[in-house]
Amino acid sequence: HHFIATARNNACKNFEDYFHSDTSQNCFYNPDMFLETPALIEKYAGKVESHKVTTDDGYILTMFRIPRTKPKAFYLWHAGYDIWLSNARGTLFSEGHKKLKISSFQYWDFSFHEIGIYDISSQIKLIRSKINNSKISFIGHSMGTTTGLIYSSMHSLEAKNSINAFALLAIPVYFKYATSAIKYFVPYERIL
Repeated sequence: HHFIATARNNACKNFEDYFHSDTSQNCFYNPDMFLETPALIEKYAGKVESHKVTTDDGYILTMFRIPRTKPKAFYLWHAGYDIWLSNARGTLFSEGHKKLKISSFQYWDFSFHEIGIYDISSQIKLIRSKINNSKISFIGHSMGTTTGLIYSSMHSLEAKNSINAFALLAIPVYFKYATSAIKYFVPYERIL
């Protein structure tokens, strides 16, 4: 049994509230908390497609598409947009590689830089191949903003020909205003 799964409240607005989630006014019960991405999309959008794409350096990534087939669910999807959700290398849905095993050090030897150069580029090429090479709008959130900016700076001509707009949300820049205890470890990240 998971402690958080059996608690009355399983989602909180702040990290610190999880320590007293049953009594905090910032916590609530979210029935979707433990649904994986495909199940969540299926629940609210009705249909999900799963696509694999291999990067130029061998990582096998999974992307989820919410195709325009039914008029319900997520805001942009409901507004008529074709939605693709990317998964970077090393995440639950993108653990494959053509040659490397997930248990090897070499598999995990990557940074935001490789995600921006290889993952985003490969994923955009896949999307465009499925939508008649139309330009796409790129919406990045947090790490997605960082990797999107790396992609657009390292593949500027490709980005110019593939992207009609970038919307970058929650760009990670400084930890100065973070409310989580993790901000106290940031100065020591090189040591840790």
